[in-house]
Amino acid sequence: MNYLHIVCLVLLIWSTITDLRTHEIKNVTTYTGTLTALAMRFYLGGWVLLEDGLKGLGLCFLIMLVCYILYNIGAGDLKLISMTGAFLGVEQGITLLLWTLTIGAVSALIILIWKYGSLRMLLGITRHLWLIIKTCRWIPLTTDERTTLQSPLYLAPAALLAFLLTCGEELLDTLF
Repeated sequence: MNYLHIVCLVLLIWSTITDLRTHEIKNVTTYTGTLTALAMRFYLGGWVLLEDGLKGLGLCFLIMLVCYILYNIGAGDLKLISMTGAFLGVEQGITLLLWTLTIGAVSALIILIWKYGSLRMLLGITRHLWLIIKTCRWIPLTTDERTTLQSPLYLAPAALLAFLLTCGEELLDTLF
């Protein structure tokens, strides 16, 4: 099981480097990683371990597919998190997915605050909420407001940090 963690860590480090450099996650990394994970699971534990990997792959894929459709998350991010589900199985895969989305959202918020300032963000939110309360109906954001809220979302580094939070102890036990 620990070999799975080491290979997954290497692929996450590589994906983080490519995501930060080019803002994309390469298909060759995710497809090869997914097939490697499933092959390693079958080799190390037979059908039982393979089944957990397939369930992790499928569940992470379905959740990320919803995020891809509704929230405009990149297809590379979808494939990367699905790959980690294949490596880690259902329980750790879902834990990693939740940590990844949390870390990604917090980092996007930090980037927005850094870029525009906390006062400007707070005033914009307050003004918009006041309009909604005043008119008693939903007011859509203007094009300028939407543009302001567009922040790059680097999920590969978030997934790497989530991996270390989820599997760090097991990884340290393997290495030392």
